[in-house]
Amino acid sequence: MTGKYLPGQQFLPEMTNTSLIKKIALLVISALFFAGCTTMIEGQHLHAFRKTFNYKTYRFASEKAIKRTVAEYNKTVSEPVDKTMAHALLGIVWFIADKSDYSFIEADMIRETSTNETKILAMGLQSIALSKMECPRLARVYFNELKTSFTSQQKSNPHFNDVEHKMMLISLIAASLYQDDLDMAKWTADTLGTGSQLDYLPPLVGAIVETKKGSPLKAMKQLQELSKNQKFSAPHRTLFSESADIIKSCPEQEQLGQELADKLILQVVKGALDDVFSNENQQAFLKNVMTFSDQFTKGK
Repeated sequence: MTGKYLPGQQFLPEMTNTSLIKKIALLVISALFFAGCTTMIEGQHLHAFRKTFNYKTYRFASEKAIKRTVAEYNKTVSEPVDKTMAHALLGIVWFIADKSDYSFIEADMIRETSTNETKILAMGLQSIALSKMECPRLARVYFNELKTSFTSQQKSNPHFNDVEHKMMLISLIAASLYQDDLDMAKWTADTLGTGSQLDYLPPLVGAIVETKKGSPLKAMKQLQELSKNQKFSAPHRTLFSESADIIKSCPEQEQLGQELADKLILQVVKGALDDVFSNENQQAFLKNVMTFSDQFTKGK
């Protein structure tokens, strides 16, 4: 033993600091190159999707139907809505119906004409849609863009709480859950629940976060208790009970698969949408928008 090596180290290949740094750098560069190539391929797929006959056909049909629906609706109310709001609502309806491609197209139309909260909502829809369209890296890119835009919007208008703002927050909750940004999902649910009548959202989203952290049994018990809490309305207690049943359907309450996780996220969006569009006029508008989605689906 000369003191040059630690015990047993003489049996290992000698590696200088320089060679180690070079190998680490090569691994990093390779990983970045692979990620860049994959993102580029996903971008090419998305570009091709926007050129398809289905994309163009659906877009034409939606633009025409929404223009007519909004014009007819605005004749009957004192507070008119614009086409961008209708496209945003239709994008959410398609998300609930698990039609990611249509939801993405609606978001495309929104982003071309909107610069406010509706545009941020569209980013959320597109991030979710890209996840479902097997473009996970692009989905993350869109989600990061969403968070940046949301942060800027919050600084300029942190207390805005109309329908557009609520819909934007619903989109952000769903996108955050899809991207496993659980802190963002919980914070957004708390914000929306505190600033509106959606007081059931924080515990519902909190339970979903527990399942994603690997504690579905704990989440199921929480939801079962919430379903008995008379503090919440009957529809919301039903929402808790249905969500608990979704978790219960997982074999031995193991880590939830993506399909069951999707169902839980849909519970959040469907429940919130019904509450946001709660008055008679809003319900009528929602029904009109859903009529187009039903007709388009039947015509396919």
